[in-house]
Amino acid sequence: MVVVWVVAFAAAYVIGHVGPVLGCLCGGFIGGFGLLLCSAIRYRRLLSVRYVRGASLVGAVSALAFAPWAVLYEDSVHTNEFSMWIYLHLTTEFKAEAQTVALVVAFAIWQAAGGTYLYKIVRDIDKEARPDDSAGLTIVRLS
Repeated sequence: MVVVWVVAFAAAYVIGHVGPVLGCLCGGFIGGFGLLLCSAIRYRRLLSVRYVRGASLVGAVSALAFAPWAVLYEDSVHTNEFSMWIYLHLTTEFKAEAQTVALVVAFAIWQAAGGTYLYKIVRDIDKEARPDDSAGLTIVRLS
């Protein structure tokens, strides 16, 4: 999972130069996809298109929580109207603290969304019928 995090962060950083929200979406998409692939090592049935699409979508949408941090980070690198407002109204200490808090909260939101989705789909696949489920449990064999 560490490799997935590094790839997602690198993609978000590179694409974040185009726009911070787009970088967040891309990083979240890769993170959600990677989380599902790591979980599919144990639960092979997670490798369906439905679950892959869902995990990637949940990862991308929940990664929008990183947008405030990305905007604060971008504002410390680039200048635009919003960054001028931030620099005029916030002190340096507050900006550093705001970046840290925004990052921690965003990561907690992303992890909660990804973990909740993963828990739900793993629970759902355990309830799905399997071909061998009822083979040994019938009283009368129909053959």
